[in-house]
Amino acid sequence: MKRRTRTRLMLVLLVALLGAAAYAELLREEWAQPRPLTTVDTSAAARIVVECRTCRGRTFERTPAGWRMREPYAFAASDEAVARLLAIASAPMRKRRAAADADAKKLGLDPPVASIHIDDLRIDVGTTDAINGLRYVRHGGDIALVHDNYSAWLLAPPESELDRRLAPPDFDLATVRVDGDERPALAAAWRIVTTSQVVASNTIVAEGEIRRRIELAAKDGSTLRFTLVRGDGRYVALRDDLPLAYPLEEAQVQHLLPPP
Repeated sequence: MKRRTRTRLMLVLLVALLGAAAYAELLREEWAQPRPLTTVDTSAAARIVVECRTCRGRTFERTPAGWRMREPYAFAASDEAVARLLAIASAPMRKRRAAADADAKKLGLDPPVASIHIDDLRIDVGTTDAINGLRYVRHGGDIALVHDNYSAWLLAPPESELDRRLAPPDFDLATVRVDGDERPALAAAWRIVTTSQVVASNTIVAEGEIRRRIELAAKDGSTLRFTLVRGDGRYVALRDDLPLAYPLEEAQVQHLLPPP
């Protein structure tokens, strides 16, 4: 009887030890999971301001028609670019410590390499950790380490964050003129054409003498004018009123110009 009791007690103890080990492992895994830099809900954010030492600052505002860049261009913004900026607020942290325990100047945070303001939230970005290549960021009274891909989004050129459509979403295109001739049949193609990425026009070197004048006319009478040239081995639409260039593939251009 005593032996049976001891055996039962040993089994109960073993089960308890196994349960405790499993619970400890669950806690260890939970603690090992990276936590977000902030718990701010950015889904209702209304304004984003990016400041940096080595790049151009940008300002974005949410409007009823979607996000728009206010500075340095007054232009519709790329939804993807805005989503990337907002994602910085929930970047997974690898380590965190009180800012008072660190030398902000050595970490590139005094002054910061870049800063992002999402409404009232401010996040400063510093240099990278020499061992792991992680980026130092400061939020409130803490300094954390996050993956370095977030800094690339803050340091991006403003042109790359603009809407990629040549006819913006708020431009109600009615007809198209090519070299002064009205081509209404091309309007459908120009309404949907997009570039892979908007770039600054001063980065484009035109090739050859091929230049086509494009005028997009909206129903309200407003117009957008482009010069279509060859540059960097493909076609590029240069916007007349802004220093913006829209690289296009030859297959796209075939649908945007009248047949020869």
